[in-house]
Amino acid sequence: KPFNLTPDPEYFYMSTVHREALSHLLFGIEQRKGFIMITGEVGAGKTTLCRALLSSVPKSTQTALILNPSISAIELLRAINQEFGLSSTPDKSKKELLDDLNYFLLDVLSRGGNAVIIIDECQNLSPEVLEQVRMLSNLETEKEKLLQIVLIGQPELARTLSMPSLKQINDRITLRYYMGPLSLSETGDYIYHRLTVAGSHGDIRFSRSAIKLIYRFSGGLPRRINVAAERSMIFAYLKGTRNITKRIVKAAIREIKGEIDRSRNLGWRLVAMASFLLVLATAGLLSRPYIPKGIDYISRKFSMPVKISNQAGPAMGKDAKVTKTETKKINNVSTWTVPDYDRAYVMLHTLPSVARAFDTLNLHPQPDVLRYIPRPFIVCVDNGYAVVVKADKDHISVMTPNMKSVDIPIKAFVSEYKWNVMVPYKKEEGKVYQLTDQGKDVMVIQSVLYNYGYLSKKPDGFYDFETAKGVEKVQEVFGLTRDGIAGPDTFSLLEIIGKVKG
Repeated sequence: KPFNLTPDPEYFYMSTVHREALSHLLFGIEQRKGFIMITGEVGAGKTTLCRALLSSVPKSTQTALILNPSISAIELLRAINQEFGLSSTPDKSKKELLDDLNYFLLDVLSRGGNAVIIIDECQNLSPEVLEQVRMLSNLETEKEKLLQIVLIGQPELARTLSMPSLKQINDRITLRYYMGPLSLSETGDYIYHRLTVAGSHGDIRFSRSAIKLIYRFSGGLPRRINVAAERSMIFAYLKGTRNITKRIVKAAIREIKGEIDRSRNLGWRLVAMASFLLVLATAGLLSRPYIPKGIDYISRKFSMPVKISNQAGPAMGKDAKVTKTETKKINNVSTWTVPDYDRAYVMLHTLPSVARAFDTLNLHPQPDVLRYIPRPFIVCVDNGYAVVVKADKDHISVMTPNMKSVDIPIKAFVSEYKWNVMVPYKKEEGKVYQLTDQGKDVMVIQSVLYNYGYLSKKPDGFYDFETAKGVEKVQEVFGLTRDGIAGPDTFSLLEIIGKVKG
């Protein structure tokens, strides 16, 4: 069943949101950040993310997954110790449980390992249990945390932790990430991904309008996508077709919403579903892989001359000198990309210029402004991810998997570019500027806008309507939310691009 509601890691679809959430988790665990919080709406894929995390951490990392946090503080301790393979008999006191856990964590550390507690559905935790979780974070040596704690829950978790009484635990959270919904294109990719994993080879097709309707109904939430897609497949079978159209999806959604008597022909529908799965198996739908043509899954290839250097991050421009270069033909983007974000992240952070940049600015810039991002960054391309170290109007310099630099003609690069850039930076917390604000930071904002031609008047330190329009234009060009307000991300972006035209 490709659209089962259970969190099966085999069907895990690595969307941009899920990839970034997983990267935040892996980075926080590896760096021993202590508390990490991931929030998202019901059905956003948080529990599936938990399962994916368990299969992604190093073997030296001990994990405890708590799926039912609606328990008392001492029951939580027993559950954690049990997950770690420790004795957790009812006769043990709270102190004994904590002592056992502490000895275990010290032993793990002495062997070069790490330990992680993952608590799902944390919005259900009582204040008493949250306080116990906070106390667990006190298990540490003089230099590092013995235990990394991952809190996963719905948005109300963040609201709960913002209460004054929970300030201590809220202040200890060092990494936070909100899992938003899938986009329209990701919804289509998600549907075909699950069909492919289930063994589909193309006999089942969702029309573009059908996918749009599912997206509108689901809001991009994977769980609701599953519900709509599965019900649509049942309706398609009842009609004797393998092509799921907008009309079929509309009928399925109407039933989901309760506009049709759910009791009518319920038995027949259950039989139909079983028969449908049998037909899939008989027709071979569950035996051969399929990559759909209707979704942009196929990597475009090109053949362009490039220069390869043994030095990472060469200088760019007319005066650039590259040592030990050779000309090669690249027929596949995999030559200069890596397939997963995590590897690109590690490659990026080997560069000295980003060693202290722990935040990630997610942009969707137009190709002609990539050269205005002065520091190395990760870019999403058709075949995976590339680490860009330099850029000018004619070439993009990327780091290959073997840590060499490659100069690629901009036209060849743009043909693979997926309009998604991740820039390491130090976030300017608390920086929010809008109409009627004034001061030195407003002067900085205006100076950057003026140098890029987005502000006609000379900087005067007063955030007026023209300044807001200039900020909105920068947000549009670099792919941030267009609101004319220079918040933390926009202000940081302006500081970054200001280094090019200062």
